[in-house]
Amino acid sequence: MSAEGRTSRGETAEAWSELLAALGAVHAHASEGAAVRALFGLLDTASAPPGALRGALRDPVIGAYALDALRTRGEDADPVQVPVSARALRVLDRLPAKKGPLESRRAAFDAAAADWPGGSAALVGAMAEADRHGTERALGPLGISLP
Repeated sequence: MSAEGRTSRGETAEAWSELLAALGAVHAHASEGAAVRALFGLLDTASAPPGALRGALRDPVIGAYALDALRTRGEDADPVQVPVSARALRVLDRLPAKKGPLESRRAAFDAAAADWPGGSAALVGAMAEADRHGTERALGPLGISLP
């Protein structure tokens, strides 16, 4: 793509900020939330302006994904800005929801809970608050009840 084409709307900080906002808080608690969050993984964040990614850190849905994208690029980012809900959603999305034996799925949850401030109960609560439907699908087969 030419330099002129790259400076068109497609790669401006404003366009990226609008795109990230559309993927983020707009879809908090929506039934398609997990699919919308998965779209973030399809974006070429290597070409995203760092300022747009930093602006998404506070987003309650994709903030943790923006943090990961910045860290992957070697950019400075303040993890304290990322809301608990965004961190919980990243954990939820990384759990093997319906794949593999229950023992390995439970082990993945237990490993995530071991690193979560407040342990498993706090993690389950944060996950359920951020995406109740997705959390029920992922944790229900493991015998974990939601608050």
